[in-house]
Amino acid sequence: MNRRFWIIMSGHTISMLGTSFGTIAQAWLVYELTGSKLAMGTVLMMSTLPETLLRLFGGPLVDRFNRIALLRNLNIIQMMVYAIAPALAMAGLLQVWHLYAVAVLAGLSRALYAPAAFSLMPLIVPREQLVRANSLSQSLTTGVGLAGPAMAGALVAAVGPVPAMVLDVVSYGLAALSLVLIPQAVGVVQHRPGARGSYWGEMAAGFRVFRQIPALLVVMLAVAAINFATTANSSMLVPFVREQLGGSATAVGFLGSALTAGNFLGSLAIAWAGDMKRRRLAMMLPLAVSGGTIAALSLLTPGHLTAAAALLVLCGVGLGMFNPQNQALFQRLIPQEMQGRVASIRLTIAWGVMPLSAFLGSLVAERAGLPAMLALFGLVPVVVALLAISSSALRSIDGDAAAGPSPDLRAPRAAGQPST
Repeated sequence: MNRRFWIIMSGHTISMLGTSFGTIAQAWLVYELTGSKLAMGTVLMMSTLPETLLRLFGGPLVDRFNRIALLRNLNIIQMMVYAIAPALAMAGLLQVWHLYAVAVLAGLSRALYAPAAFSLMPLIVPREQLVRANSLSQSLTTGVGLAGPAMAGALVAAVGPVPAMVLDVVSYGLAALSLVLIPQAVGVVQHRPGARGSYWGEMAAGFRVFRQIPALLVVMLAVAAINFATTANSSMLVPFVREQLGGSATAVGFLGSALTAGNFLGSLAIAWAGDMKRRRLAMMLPLAVSGGTIAALSLLTPGHLTAAAALLVLCGVGLGMFNPQNQALFQRLIPQEMQGRVASIRLTIAWGVMPLSAFLGSLVAERAGLPAMLALFGLVPVVVALLAISSSALRSIDGDAAAGPSPDLRAPRAAGQPST
């Protein structure tokens, strides 16, 4: 990997670590102010709803701006947004409605960050190294996921939530500074003649990608299926540990770390293996395994904490193997000038099912019991992944077919221009 990759990853890792501190500190502060679980859920909703809407409809913005400058400015905006709550707290003026307002602003400022980051990777890494680059990126992210929450919890316990929120603010500033070290010309996307049209025409072109390359839609349906299963499992982790395993709060943390550790191992395995030509099997079989492990959790009885941890490690390995390959596939097949809007749409597909999954998972668990919910939700990605493997549409991603932008997308038509 080149110097630019490591500079960007260093800044991203610092901001991710800061986010771990800020997330736990904010949750603690909301609970201190209100003592209400509903208030905590409201903060989450007020953050994710505007984030989802802006991400879906703001994708063309990522394709219209310099991606290095966009990421730097988004980090600066997030730094200013997250500075509001600790500043008010230190002044003795903080009220819960301030945290609701910050949640809305934070969601809006985050919306375009992930599409811009995903879209930047092909500009700084050679095409043949995309799988390895995405694997290393995910390894760093999951490494922070392992260490960050424990460090944040210890800091909040020692000195309270406000200093942890200040560290979150500082992390965004450092991430913005790291991007100053990258030449701005790197983030410039070259638009070919006829590729630019009206804003809504560009948005529609992003949706057309999934019709023109059916394999990408099949892949994203599989992603939605596994997120449907894992979100329900995560949202019911506490009752699963207490009611089905007879465990404590320590066991909840242990199982959460097991899933993250598996994700880390899976991404390292793909970083070592690099690109694989039989992508259909290399991507879908890990998803089927991940879903199967969630279904297998339904069979466990009290005292089998180690078995549950082993299953969640295996689930995480499957996710860690799939995600870098999925990102690299889109980065290869989609022309640079369309990466932002397509990333926004695919993230909406992938993450849009999560609130519904959390609600339905709790409903099924309440009515039919936890084992029934785990078995039912876990089998969903297994069935979808196996159907995807047998799909003729997905065969197009094997071999050298996914080595570069799809010929169907190499000459995007402007608004009003007829298809050819």
